[in-house]
Amino acid sequence: MTQAMRQSVTLPADEWLSLDQASRLTGESIRNLQRRASWELRSARQAGRQTLARKALPTSGKGKPVWYVHRSFDPTLARCVDKSTREDRSRSALADRFPQHKVEQAYQKAHWLRKWRSLCDQRRIGNVTEVQLAERIAREAKQTEGPNFPISMRSLQLWHGAYYATGVDGQIRGVEGLIDRRGVEDQGDGKSTDARDPQAVEY
Repeated sequence: MTQAMRQSVTLPADEWLSLDQASRLTGESIRNLQRRASWELRSARQAGRQTLARKALPTSGKGKPVWYVHRSFDPTLARCVDKSTREDRSRSALADRFPQHKVEQAYQKAHWLRKWRSLCDQRRIGNVTEVQLAERIAREAKQTEGPNFPISMRSLQLWHGAYYATGVDGQIRGVEGLIDRRGVEDQGDGKSTDARDPQAVEY
């Protein structure tokens, strides 16, 4: 029996989701999820820990191996009723640890970051660059959030890196990575955070 076949047997359907399922729940494109899954598998192997993403045969047992991700791969994949409930749960957990306005600012960043990456995934090769799409998103964001909203190509790149960075637990930080920690201490467990806000680093 091949490794893929063994994995297909040992991936409980209630804990492991296909990228199609994960895409519907997170709102992210399958292409983004594939990139994240590949990075997670590589990081897990290097760190010698259990991976939250792996390839296995489809549930039908036929065809080429496909990507599956564990529910803990992303906070929005937690088992609950719908996407808004998952989002509320994640937001509430962060609000218990950080000032409310910092959490809301982080979700604003995440919103525009996802819009930018979605446009990048949808673009036709050679038709428009990521820089041009970033400029388009920045203009739209400033019209929506206000002219002082701190967004640019550089900030979007920094947000992207912070969003997909892994924390001390080995999981992707997500929105938590976008929280501006200047002058703020994590009230969750008394431990210091392992990363600064990307805008603080740039400053």
